[in-house]
Order: sequence, then structure tokens, then C-alpha cells
Amino acid sequence: MKRRFVLVAWTCILSILNMGCYSAALIDPAGPERDDVYTGKIKGVVTKDGTKYDFDAPAQIVSNVIVGSVKIPMSPGYTLKEVRIPLSEVERVQVSQFSAGNTVLLVVALGAIVGLIYAAMLADAEKDAFESIEKAVDGL
Repeated sequence: MKRRFVLVAWTCILSILNMGCYSAALIDPAGPERDDVYTGKIKGVVTKDGTKYDFDAPAQIVSNVIVGSVKIPMSPGYTLKEVRIPLSEVERVQVSQFSAGNTVLLVVALGAIVGLIYAAMLADAEKDAFESIEKAVDGL
């Protein structure tokens, strides 16, 4: 199989795997989706004053306070700082939720790529077989 085709196939596979089975959703912690704040993995928070926090690892709720670590840029690299944000100051919470649509798309796309790779391998094998037959016939 041609090296270029293999490179394209791996690029497609890695891109599709990056989609994953989860998606991010912004939730109003006081709204009808508030239960998702407690069951979901908290990825970020937007406070009522507009400050946005992106957590390094999923944050947790402890006694009506969101507790998590954020990256603080430093030279070189970064350091982690623990932040505590009362739920009363939170406007929106970004949580990671399972997405059936993303999962179905992921499975279909991976199946299509594997099928294309298999078809390309069969085409290469068939081409090699015909070339071998032609050489054998020319040698007669």
C-alpha cells in the first residue's frame, strides 16, 4: 500500500478519535438542567461578573462550592492554582456529557475508514497479482 495513503488513513483515524463520545454543554446551575452540574464532569465555569475559568482536571462540588485547579501561565510553563467558586456566583457551568450522536458518528466513520483501507489493500494485491501474471506471460 502506498505510504501516502497510509498517512492519510492514520490522519483520518486520529482526527475521528479526537471527536470522542462526549460533548461539552453550558448549563445554568439554577435552571432545569441543574442536576447535570452535580452528575457531569465540570470542565469550566463562567461567573456572574463574566470571569471564565477552565479547569485543568474536572472540578467537583463541595458544600455548594465548585473546587478545581486552573493553570496559571509562568515563564517557562505554568503552575496550578486551586480556586473555590460559590455556586451563588456562577452564571454557567461547562460540563462534559455523553453524546449518542457523536458515538454513532465515530463508529460509522471508523468503519468506513477501515473498509476503505481494506479495499485499497485488496486493490494493491490484485494489481500485484496481475503484474506477476504479465511478467510470467512475457517470460514465455
